[in-house]
Amino acid sequence: MYNVIGMRKNSLKFNVGFTLIELMISIGLVAILSASAISLLGPSSRQSSRDTKRQADLNVIASALSMYRNDMGTYPECPAAAATCTSGYITTTYLGTLPPDPLSSSGRDYVYKPENSAGNACDATPANRCVSYSICAAGEKVTSAVTGCPATCGGTFTCSLKVSEP
Repeated sequence: MYNVIGMRKNSLKFNVGFTLIELMISIGLVAILSASAISLLGPSSRQSSRDTKRQADLNVIASALSMYRNDMGTYPECPAAAATCTSGYITTTYLGTLPPDPLSSSGRDYVYKPENSAGNACDATPANRCVSYSICAAGEKVTSAVTGCPATCGGTFTCSLKVSEP
């Protein structure tokens, strides 16, 4: 039996494939999902992860300083009797090397500020030994200044992350 246009009425013809509308909807959904994924992985989350790494680095340095104090009875002073320093204050016995800033070319430093019992700069003399410290770093996402730190942590970056002992 044939229909009006000459095709068999009972033919078993299967349509294989997608319509244009189905393809456009699928592509639109993929575009929306990929745009949302890219926004989640944007610069804001990378800044937060680098700030978290900086805070972890400060904790590692603080742990090394605690080991130094347990062995020496005092915290290390800054070289050349400076009030703050960015290197040379902890030996390789306690910390192999100072961890670099996660954004290595940024010019940010981890700043160490040892203090005597009066809260002033300290030295190696018994009367002026270092009894407390602050270690500071400049964050990217967290940018408000913290008390007890120098105004800047390398270049013009505000010290916004801090670990201190007592």
